[in-house]
Formats: sequence, structure tokens, C-alpha cells
Amino acid sequence: MKTMINIQVKISTLLLFCLLIIANRISAQYVNYGQESTRIKWQIIETDHYKIIFPEGSDYQGQRVAGLLNNAYPLTGKTLGHNHKKWDVVLHPNSSTGLAFVFPTPRRSEWITMQNQSSTCLERLNLLTVHETRHMVQQSLVESEMPQIFKYLLGQHAAPVIIGAYLPFWYMEGDATCNESALTPTGSGRSPEFFMANRALLVEGEPY
Repeated sequence: MKTMINIQVKISTLLLFCLLIIANRISAQYVNYGQESTRIKWQIIETDHYKIIFPEGSDYQGQRVAGLLNNAYPLTGKTLGHNHKKWDVVLHPNSSTGLAFVFPTPRRSEWITMQNQSSTCLERLNLLTVHETRHMVQQSLVESEMPQIFKYLLGQHAAPVIIGAYLPFWYMEGDATCNESALTPTGSGRSPEFFMANRALLVEGEPY
């Protein structure tokens, strides 16, 4: 009994240490996103795999996102052999700063849906659909493969802790960009401007 307690204490200490080390890397995911007024009423469209939350008056956009998400669901996790759990998707049509994030606690994805100047000509909602759902699959896959004790100790924080400790940011974003480029005709991976900095480094003989 004492041996089990000692093991749990050591594991808890290790996890706390990991949290302190990667705190700067994951802190950006724990924010309130968007610029909506507190007076806005929110509406919900719920499907088998998503709950789409959007401001009153954005019904068309909410319905369109619901359709795009359901169409993309069987495709975004195909190369990883995994489909993600049900996610909340929060739309911010009145904000113009930022793009989108996937948050671990509570599990949700927040999208800035206003179209802006970009290096890709892909329409905003199509871009967000194929890119952000890949991040959902990534996190869900880590959750399904991790030891159960991590879930007991950290709950929904467990997956981002493991991702932050073992998977670099460039890998996660690169995987989502490859998915975006494979599933659309004009994703970021097909844009010369997107790779401009990488090619400049290669010309100068820099490895990265």
C-alpha cells in the first residue's frame, strides 16, 4: 500500500514539474477569445459530432459551419486512423483579430470567421474546417492513447500536457497544414508565399 502511495506521489510530482516547464508554451490556449458584447444572445446547432455555438443573427453561418464540419469529419482523421470525440465550436463573426484556436479545457474550438487578407485564397470557413478539425483529432488521439492515470490526475489538461512535453509546435501545425492542403485545392501548403521564408533559408544554406 505504501509503495503504491509513493509511486502516485512521484508521478504527481513529475507531472507538476512538467506543467511548470511547459507553462509558457500552453498558456496562450487559456484565454477568452473574441470580442462579443455581454448583451449578445447565443444560439446552438448540435450534430452527432459537434455543438456549434454562435451569436444570434448569424444563423446562416452557423448552419454552413455545421454542414462543413459534418462533411469533413470522416476525412480529417483518416490518415491517423482516428476520429475525434464530440467538440464545441464557438464562432466569432464580429471579431477581426486572430484566426482560431483549439482549447483543452473546457474542450472547444473558437473561430474568428471574418474573412481577412491571407496568403491563401481558400475561403475562411473552409480553411478553418479542415485545419482546426485536424487539431481536434490530434488531441483526441493523444487522449485515447495515454495511460489512464494521467486522465485521473489531470482530467482534460492531460492531453495538452503530453503534447506540450513531447510534440513540438511545428509538428502539430505542420500536420494540420498538410491536412488542409491535401483536402482542399488552395491550402497553405500550395501557396508560394507560405514557403517563402523556408526557401530563403535553404538558399542561404540554413537547415531551418
